Amino acid sequence: MIKIHSQHHSSDSGFGNKLFLSCFAECYAIETKQKLFNWLVTDILHGGSHRDGISKKDNVNVEWKHLDVDIDAQEQFSVVGVNTTLSTNSFHQSPDDIALMKKYKNLVVEDFGRRDGVFVHVRAARLRSEHVPSVEYYKSCLRDSFFGYLSSDDPEDDRVKYLLDNFNLKLYEETPEKTMIFASMFEHKVLSLGAFSWWIGFVGNQNNIMCPYPKDYQVWHGEIFEPMTEWNMIRKPYEKNN
Repeated sequence: MIKIHSQHHSSDSGFGNKLFLSCFAECYAIETKQKLFNWLVTDILHGGSHRDGISKKDNVNVEWKHLDVDIDAQEQFSVVGVNTTLSTNSFHQSPDDIALMKKYKNLVVEDFGRRDGVFVHVRAARLRSEHVPSVEYYKSCLRDSFFGYLSSDDPEDDRVKYLLDNFNLKLYEETPEKTMIFASMFEHKVLSLGAFSWWIGFVGNQNNIMCPYPKDYQVWHGEIFEPMTEWNMIRKPYEKNN
């Protein structure tokens, strides 16, 4: 049986990190023919919302479900998350973890269809410039012919204002899960760094995904972009691409 360490995440541990835990656990369960003890309640993963279980909120009010069994009484169980022995990263954000999720993606991750246009994700500027791309990165990815939507955890960010003023984009504001589902469908995706942006790229349409080259930045997450060799990694200096 597989148990996800779903409690006591830091307050800034977002939806993307929790998806990594649950998706890896789902894939590992298939790989090893084990049962899941608990899982994230989400429409993004098959069975995440519809599988029967006992509901419980974690310390940041995100819903999980678990089986009606005493997991600690089990003779043996695998741990996903903190104190795991299954990965070098406690959020399962290593190249080996990504490889397993790619292997079983079609069995585990929902596909929400296709739509024309572009979806842009801008990570908040509260992170320093060495962590997030400048507006020049987005300008190098976007074309005047593109139309679509932009999402950010800080709509007042100067980069957000510039992109909304100068490109055919509308601000999209919804819950993290609904944003991820909506964004996943677009023909073109312009990502930032971080787990949330990675999931926008991983779910759904794979036709034209653009992301910053992670080695140009001081990333705060695991090696999640490096294994996505099918994505278009945009390198600095961005101005030469305009």
